[in-house]
Amino acid sequence: MSGMFNDENMYVWSYFNEQVERTKEKNTNWATENYRWLAPLTFMRLEPSQEVLDYYFKNYSKEEGFSFTKFFTIDETTEDFVHKSSVVRWLVML
Repeated sequence: MSGMFNDENMYVWSYFNEQVERTKEKNTNWATENYRWLAPLTFMRLEPSQEVLDYYFKNYSKEEGFSFTKFFTIDETTEDFVHKSSVVRWLVML
């Protein structure tokens, strides 16, 4: 940062904070209605199987590691997945 602001001058509010407030309001029977319109947030964890990872690592080294950003990369020319067969395999295994 530029150094113009220290931690006391910064304010951070995220969607997670919004969900915490939504839950508080829901637990008070929507006392203020401020957060009722927000859709509930759901966290999901997706872990590719070892078979998918092994297949994936044919395209990337283990040093690079797995990332969904790389996994779902799109070729701008073909407008298709760069590693389409890996993506299809992973989706089938879901």
